[in-house]
Amino acid sequence: MKSRFFILILLLFSLNLCFGASAKKIRVSALYGPSSVSMAPLFESYDKAEFDVVSAADVLAARLIKNETDVGILPPNLAAKLYNTTGKVIIGAVVGEGMLSVITTDQNIRTFEDLDGKPVSAAGSGATPEYIFRYLCDFFHIKSEADFSIPTAELAAALASGKTKTILVPEPFATVACLNCKSARRVFTLQDCWNRTGSNRDNFPMTVVVFRTDWAKENPELAEDFLNAYKNAVSWVNKNPAETGLLTEKYSLGLKSSIVEQSVPYSNFVYKDALSALPEVEQLLSVFLSFAPEAVGKKLPDRGFYFDPRH
Repeated sequence: MKSRFFILILLLFSLNLCFGASAKKIRVSALYGPSSVSMAPLFESYDKAEFDVVSAADVLAARLIKNETDVGILPPNLAAKLYNTTGKVIIGAVVGEGMLSVITTDQNIRTFEDLDGKPVSAAGSGATPEYIFRYLCDFFHIKSEADFSIPTAELAAALASGKTKTILVPEPFATVACLNCKSARRVFTLQDCWNRTGSNRDNFPMTVVVFRTDWAKENPELAEDFLNAYKNAVSWVNKNPAETGLLTEKYSLGLKSSIVEQSVPYSNFVYKDALSALPEVEQLLSVFLSFAPEAVGKKLPDRGFYFDPRH
């Protein structure tokens, strides 16, 4: 009887260890679409996390606030707004920088200043593309109307059909536009224009890894381990665009492998830890404060917004 009782205790203890290990897995939510391409290798090989894919940034934000996930991908301004209004989300790293291109069939457009008086069909109403574009128009003293009436996914087709002559789009839509329209040219990127506005301008961030604040404070080593894995993933993606495309399709992230392969060189996937990226994040958020302060929670986040594994 004693031996059976001892075996039963061992079995219960083993089950408890198993369930405990499972419960400690990081819950990671990716965004459906291009923002999560650099996360694709982690779906394949990072066994410390459980991954799912959500349809939109506001859905992911709600999951973070409700403690339904631990890690996600968001635009910097939304992350800032969540921090300023709830305190429940912090930045772990910048993983995607400016990759907005102006694509045109108008042979007279070669520089940003050539957009003066001309309409531009644009993606990103109420988001980084709109406010960077507006900032640049003000800085270079030009008048150009951004038209957001065409859905982002349809901009490439609109250019090819002649419905519009000039579009402002992020990757991979810029690559699609160039592939679908032989007369289309990628004339310049907004990040190049952004760099012209100041001698110390970094590129502007477009995608950040975020943590649920309580989770990061309780699990700093696990959070740092995830960031290290993500850093390696970004490096791998930039070196292996074809394989990245296959993984993107395999895990249903919303893009065809051939498009991912061709767009990776233009996508500006990077890895910058939160503290290193602080200046460029604040530069971008300052633009939002000028045009739409409510989009960032009406102020620049304090230093607590930036994950620091030492604290």
